[in-house]
Amino acid sequence: MFALLVAGVSLGFAIQSPVLGWVGLVLTAFGLSGPVQSTRLQAALVVGSSLLAASLRFAFSFPGFRQMGAGEDSTWAGMALCAGVGIVDRLPIALVLLIAPRSRAWAPLWVPAAWLVGERGMAWVTTLRLNDWLLTQAEMPAVLHGVSWVGQTTAAFLALTLGVAMGTALAYRRWRTLGVAGLAAGASWLIPPRKTDLSALRGVVALRLQRHAEAMPRSEGAELVVWPETASPRHLQELQEGTISGLRLPAPMASSASTHVMGLWNRIDGRSQNSAVALTSEGEVFWHRAKMGLAGFGEARRFGIVLGDASPLLPGDLEPVVQLGDRRVGVLICSEVFDPELMRRATPDGVDLVLVLASDNITGSRPEGRQLMLNGAALAAAERGVSIARASYRGVAALIGPDGTVHARVDSGHLAAARLQP
Repeated sequence: MFALLVAGVSLGFAIQSPVLGWVGLVLTAFGLSGPVQSTRLQAALVVGSSLLAASLRFAFSFPGFRQMGAGEDSTWAGMALCAGVGIVDRLPIALVLLIAPRSRAWAPLWVPAAWLVGERGMAWVTTLRLNDWLLTQAEMPAVLHGVSWVGQTTAAFLALTLGVAMGTALAYRRWRTLGVAGLAAGASWLIPPRKTDLSALRGVVALRLQRHAEAMPRSEGAELVVWPETASPRHLQELQEGTISGLRLPAPMASSASTHVMGLWNRIDGRSQNSAVALTSEGEVFWHRAKMGLAGFGEARRFGIVLGDASPLLPGDLEPVVQLGDRRVGVLICSEVFDPELMRRATPDGVDLVLVLASDNITGSRPEGRQLMLNGAALAAAERGVSIARASYRGVAALIGPDGTVHARVDSGHLAAARLQP
């Protein structure tokens, strides 16, 4: 029993693989339904295996706190936070087991709901609204197609119900139920995506950087160049949000007339802002907004602790939509893409392209963590039915279609560009 729970939760959440995620879910459901006489022991195993999975997930995905300017103690603070989130994440399941000892036979009915309640609690702790398990499944077309029709939360609920039903059927040897669940899983691959049009990504280039850059890259054929979060080491001073005129960054001219959207820092009222600016190929700034959806890691104070910066950032309040020539696009900064409300505000009627300026520093050198960040953007694209151009500082730069499919990506290199093939 203990081995099943540990293996199930650890496989499902620490190792970023779609197949192993489903195996982990089924094993966890099998363990929850198993013949353990002591409900207290079973609840303790659920919480204990969740703690282990949280620690493993931290080791795989989030070793980059010091790269964000954090002190030596921030790694331990981050591990403690991840461990605490591990408890919050699965605590509702353990509570149901304790309150209703005979609930194991009805696991497919209540475990998905308890699971999602725990994830909402985790989102409140971290200020990142993530469907954590669903992130590991974002490379599966069936999951993305489901998200495009019913949204992330409903798709997660349906997928969790299917997985728990399969695990419970194995535990109680209900082979007929297992066959029905298998048919449902197979039929899910037949669901078509809601949107597939890639026209919004034509002429768009998303950059990947390994270090700060000032020079604009050669951009022949590019109408719009997307730079990562904090791409430039330059700090602006007292730059108000909105339309700008008369401000020029001393950047070399690009080789063609293109519009650039770049992340950098702004100092206002003695505090820093994580900002995005739009500028011409000659370096003339004409629009600015500051990040308003601050993350719990390195940006916002959470429970009196800031992981990373010495003081929390000053949030902005400008709507994340800008007119770039004949394009009207949404502009989100890093973790804002995980916030459903900000995604909604960035995609009003007439907007079919969202630019995401990411850093991915928090994932360190781990490709698993970088893939998770990319998966989150894919889910957001499918849910809203919009294309996403994602630039990254040390992560994955990618162009994502409105069905969540990644059509171009760059995983390494400096000033490397992700663009659609002619």
